[in-house]
Amino acid sequence: MFNFFRNRKYKKMIKVGATRVLEDFAQIINDTISHLEKEGRIKSPVHKEVLKLECTAVVFWFFRYSDVFPESIRRFTLDEVHQQYLSSLKRNGYSRDQVQAVCDELNERYKTYDAFMSKAEDFVGVGTSFARFVSENAKTGLDATEMTIVIDLIDQVRLKFKEYREAMAA
Repeated sequence: MFNFFRNRKYKKMIKVGATRVLEDFAQIINDTISHLEKEGRIKSPVHKEVLKLECTAVVFWFFRYSDVFPESIRRFTLDEVHQQYLSSLKRNGYSRDQVQAVCDELNERYKTYDAFMSKAEDFVGVGTSFARFVSENAKTGLDATEMTIVIDLIDQVRLKFKEYREAMAA
């Protein structure tokens, strides 16, 4: 009986933590998209939506390898972040098939980005892949400047992770 309540406590903690992480990631992604809009780098509404999805994939993927939480907590938190993200898509009118397609896209991106990191390559390969995915899915020409979006996102996420570490140490 005691383990049941203990597990519920941790599940609730992870759920609340995942909500905060997802909100922080959404803010980072929305700020990035707004910045790109102000610079005139978004070519169409489709381009904007593709950028949002690709930015989300990069941020979630990077979280998978962070050391901000112990591995087991990070894994559970990421699972909960995914569940909350996909639930928010459903609430915003996505059909079950569309949500599944987004989930499949995220998993495909993870595999692609994992392949670069397993070869001990730097983020140039990830950035190049990101730009290629955006241009193919948005049906825009390849824009080499989109490779830098990955670096900007990762820098912002690292700053957020630093805040998390400081909050946990306090």
